Amino acid sequence: MSFLREIKRRHVFRVAAVYAVVAWLVIQVVDVVNDPLRLPGAFDTVVIVLLGIGFPLALVLAWAFDLTPDGIVRTGTVGSTTGSVAPSVTSRAFAPSTEHVPPSPAKKWTGSRPETLRNSVAVLPLENLSPNPNDAYFAAGIHEEILNQLSKIKDLSVIARTSVKRYRDTDKSIAEIAAELGVGTIMEGSVRYAGERVRVTAQLIDAATENHLWSEIYERDLADVFAIQADVAEKIAAALEVEFSVAEQASVARPPTASPEAYALYLRALAILQEYGTGVGGSPEMRSSSQSYLDQAIALDPEFASAYVERARLSAYRLHQDPGVHQDGATPRAELEALALRDVHKALALDPDIGAAHGILARTHQYNWRGSEARAAYLRALELAPNDPNLRMDFAVFCAMTGRSGEAIAHAKQAIRLDPNSEGHVFLVFVHLFNHDQHAAIEAARRAVGLSPVNGMAHILLGAMESNRGNYEKALEETRLGEHLVRDVTNPVFLGHVAYDYSLLGLRGDVERIVHRLEEMAVTRRIPSAAWIFAYHALGDEEQTLHWLNAAGEDPESYVGHFGLMFFKLNALADPRLDEPRFRAVRERLGFRD
Repeated sequence: MSFLREIKRRHVFRVAAVYAVVAWLVIQVVDVVNDPLRLPGAFDTVVIVLLGIGFPLALVLAWAFDLTPDGIVRTGTVGSTTGSVAPSVTSRAFAPSTEHVPPSPAKKWTGSRPETLRNSVAVLPLENLSPNPNDAYFAAGIHEEILNQLSKIKDLSVIARTSVKRYRDTDKSIAEIAAELGVGTIMEGSVRYAGERVRVTAQLIDAATENHLWSEIYERDLADVFAIQADVAEKIAAALEVEFSVAEQASVARPPTASPEAYALYLRALAILQEYGTGVGGSPEMRSSSQSYLDQAIALDPEFASAYVERARLSAYRLHQDPGVHQDGATPRAELEALALRDVHKALALDPDIGAAHGILARTHQYNWRGSEARAAYLRALELAPNDPNLRMDFAVFCAMTGRSGEAIAHAKQAIRLDPNSEGHVFLVFVHLFNHDQHAAIEAARRAVGLSPVNGMAHILLGAMESNRGNYEKALEETRLGEHLVRDVTNPVFLGHVAYDYSLLGLRGDVERIVHRLEEMAVTRRIPSAAWIFAYHALGDEEQTLHWLNAAGEDPESYVGHFGLMFFKLNALADPRLDEPRFRAVRERLGFRD
């Protein structure tokens, strides 16, 4: 929170204005009664001096106290952007008290206002007040963990980190932020980590009135940081009067690890993943650094379930992106899958209620074409983590792939509501394409490139749809940009998509260039069948296209090319060539085995 906003919240300006008016009236009265009452000549001077002395005292009292219907109360303290920390409150170290903060005037919001989510909260990035710059990871990690705890409460709608991170240093008001995110409340605060002590301030604000629904200060040992996170979740649930089941309370209250040192290493890994991700924005070195911290955390506490989940996630990412450097890509895939599943099963053995672990299992089943098992795992994951937008969008895509269009749209819509500023719009494009709604798909693609301009697949998909609409100049622009952005991506299927885009534009030279590049890559690495299907279909080579479609039908690829094969099975772009009888017959053999 900015210092200026804090002054406004404590009504210092209001007190100063009232004091000035009252002081002026007092001086006028003294001037009128001075002669009739034969007061000493210096009396008016004394009054003015006393009023001058009282002015700063009034401001100090306004900062510290507030007059409320309950009497005079101390104003709740929150972190400021000046880098300073409020006075120590160690007397409240293990029993923080709820402090009443009176309402302040609501700021008028004149922008577009989406429908407000029911029982909703957005937790803004916590301000880092740690004296050591190298400890900035701690605030980022605590922010993520508070979101994880809140996401377990089914009756609460929690905006994802990827959508609130843009407000880290914003000058926008609470009302503006809430309107953009479609939430009823905003939580903001700060974290100070030094030595073995942690200080967290937090306040929950009603977006419509800017009343402070709840405000607390915690100062505890590092080992008690889990209790802070649990208490924040419980107090937000209580303030919003949401249903908070006994099972959810037990899950929120359960400490993730008995080792503060292991937890600090885990937070370091999370901070790297938050900043750089596992995708295009993150280098192999960043992923390796994250895994190193997770390895160390697990070594310190072999029962740290959440650390196993994050390590499994890193292994799973490679399964989706890299088909291997050998012609026989099955061996590296099998090894990576075994590593991911080992960590997932270990995590679930330690804590069977981790939604993210069930989500990794669901994706493993999905990308191995086991539809029934994937669906069961997705449903269990969402039961445990109903506010995870990534899980919801993954399930939406899966539902669209398996012909459950209504269910797909419902889950996709909720995923976007929970994470409106994320790359989830790229997956929303697939949901609409698999449901054969190109109008909705192109709108989602345009939104996706606006939010994620460096996402190559978003531009490639938009290019194909612009071609279908006859907007060839725009289609070429998007395709060229998409090719540039995926030039270093290890998954060759992206290049197949680019070749297909060029074929829609009639640019055979560019198609041949892409196919030649795939042929060169095939000398040293395995090229997934989906990439060849795209490439030969773009060339107009029907025999080779049918050959690779038949190969995929006989032995469907795991992981790499999964979306590409479903693209052809469902004829996502309504390509008339794919509706010819012999293509239709082989397309029916693609897809899930149950």
